[in-house]
Amino acid sequence: MYLESFAAFSERYGTTSPATAVLLGLWRLLADAMLLVGYRVMLRRAPRRQQSEKT
Repeated sequence: MYLESFAAFSERYGTTSPATAVLLGLWRLLADAMLLVGYRVMLRRAPRRQQSEKT
């Protein structure tokens, strides 16, 4: 999947450095946002999980 999308990216935009840097930056931003959302969800669930283990 990843290789196919990279191949399509190379065909569409060429192998220019700025386009590659922008694509990698967007992927990094998306990954960081997903990590932050997961962290916040786990922080909200942690107190409930501790309460349920005590009972």
